[in-house]
Amino acid sequence: MYCSNCGFTPPENSSASFCPNCGTPLQQGEYQQYSYTEAAPGADSGTSQQYTYGGYEPYATRSTETPAGEAVKKAAASSLFMALCVTLTVGVVLPMINGGFKLVGILFCIAAWMVFTAATKPAPMPIGGFRVACAAVKVLRIFSWITIVALIVAGIACLIGLSMADINWLMSQLEFEDTALQQWVFENIDMMGGFMAAVFIGVFFVSAAVILLFNLTFFKQLQIMFRSFYNSVESGVLRLEKVSACYKWLFVIGVLDVISAFNTVTSIGVISALAMAVSYILLAMWLNKNFLQQ
Repeated sequence: MYCSNCGFTPPENSSASFCPNCGTPLQQGEYQQYSYTEAAPGADSGTSQQYTYGGYEPYATRSTETPAGEAVKKAAASSLFMALCVTLTVGVVLPMINGGFKLVGILFCIAAWMVFTAATKPAPMPIGGFRVACAAVKVLRIFSWITIVALIVAGIACLIGLSMADINWLMSQLEFEDTALQQWVFENIDMMGGFMAAVFIGVFFVSAAVILLFNLTFFKQLQIMFRSFYNSVESGVLRLEKVSACYKWLFVIGVLDVISAFNTVTSIGVISALAMAVSYILLAMWLNKNFLQQ
């Protein structure tokens, strides 16, 4: 055991979990010092200065795996994670048959296979796959913000632009077999115009609110979680964030997507939607098994 902050090493028979000097949680392993040389600030290129790094060997020169990297690597090399990669690939590739293209899904698929492939190799766990996953969530959040703004603008435009002249013109184009019904429509056109405008505006603003909720909760938590994965592997200290919250979100969304997948028209669409839903559930199960039940 050792403190990653100040380097304190407790006695072998100590049961302390926190550093008595600074309060930092004690880490498994032994505190070590590594030296590296770089050009001194403001000096000529021929001048160098020796620096000392306490804790784990710097990531760029690391030749042995840290406890954090070993834990992530073992989890990513599991059959459960491989099943996640396969179902995610099916969910992303199948829509391409019908001309569909899911940029964010492709990025997530690439990230998953990068993590799985790296975990099956003997070298220390790299962080590239988790960085790609984090970038995919960032792209997803950007698309979400664009969609929210577009929906709000559309709702405002609908509120301003839906004039009674438009409603009158629309109703005049309709053919009624029932004269009484036609008379009732034109007598109540004001009420109907207001109702139609309220429906359109409500759909736009409610959709924007739902997407905003996902963006500020689930998407943000997912981004924080993936960032904590590559930070943990890079630093050598396993400090994951928002895993429990993402587990709950992924499981609920996966179950709801399984139910809604059968409303898809084509068989390819059903299989693709089911594969994506199952991949959410598998990711939730993987997080729970490896990082929550410990």
